[in-house]
Amino acid sequence: MKFSDRIHNLRIEKGYTLQDLANRLGTSYQTIQKYEKGISKPRLARLEELAKLFDVSISYLLGETDIRTSSTFDHTFVFSDRIKILRLEAGYSQKELAKMIGVSQGNYAKYGTEIGHIIPTIYRLKKLAEIFNVSVSYLLGETDERTLIEKAEPSSFPERLKLLRVESGYTQAEISKKLNLSSRQVYNNYEKGVNKPQKETLEKLADFFEVSVEYLLNGTQKLKSSKPK
Repeated sequence: MKFSDRIHNLRIEKGYTLQDLANRLGTSYQTIQKYEKGISKPRLARLEELAKLFDVSISYLLGETDIRTSSTFDHTFVFSDRIKILRLEAGYSQKELAKMIGVSQGNYAKYGTEIGHIIPTIYRLKKLAEIFNVSVSYLLGETDERTLIEKAEPSSFPERLKLLRVESGYTQAEISKKLNLSSRQVYNNYEKGVNKPQKETLEKLADFFEVSVEYLLNGTQKLKSSKPK
């Protein structure tokens, strides 16, 4: 369900008119109307107010989940820790991730830190959650349950390689070391699609993840998976 539909349904459920909700949030009737029409979305601070008012999680409010739970979180410090851990786990530099979500490296570095306590816009929060395959609620510290968001089957070699690594719980550096690659950057380039491994390395990757080379390259003939060596 979309945010616009969710907020409309929650407002009706509470018996509020558009003006009632606007008054409770200290904003205008037109602002709430834009939310419900899908013209605009609130910033995080307003989203928190809505979550508390309706006693639901931000992930529920945004339509990420249909499981209705209450909102309880302290996002400032949890958020900064989580995006750092997730970024390192995914093998991205701050510069790379900043580019992916459309901000400067300087602004990205300030997310949830003591430099400025900057929290991303809702659009960028959802983009980060999508990149890391977690819920917005997990990013913000509403929940410690890291539920993976359902995603389509990876359609390319870089996507399949990254998914296999993340599911196995390895960092890029760890796999680079196990496969005796010259550097983490070499492996990173595989996941980015900059380069493709030579046949020998491709076979090592397939053996490590216990899948077929055909699966890595084409997404077919995946072997029964067990824990990597």
